[in-house]
Amino acid sequence: MGVATWTTTPAKQFYLVALKPQSSETVLSFNTALMNVGMMFGSALGGQYMDTVNLSWIAGLFVVVALIFIRRSFYLNKMIG
Repeated sequence: MGVATWTTTPAKQFYLVALKPQSSETVLSFNTALMNVGMMFGSALGGQYMDTVNLSWIAGLFVVVALIFIRRSFYLNKMIG
């Protein structure tokens, strides 16, 4: 799972830098910080509810939410650019 997560990072970082090349350092630092916060919350919640909740459904829900955010980001980028 870690390999899958980190193999998408360069593509995501390239997309973020392409959006704001003049402030790429700030964008990438926020991206890294938020990615670490997300992993922290995911680990904490996953460990808390591993025995009582079916985590595959929750993970699937988060994938759908992520896809919605990605689609919205592409839409906003087309409107701006």
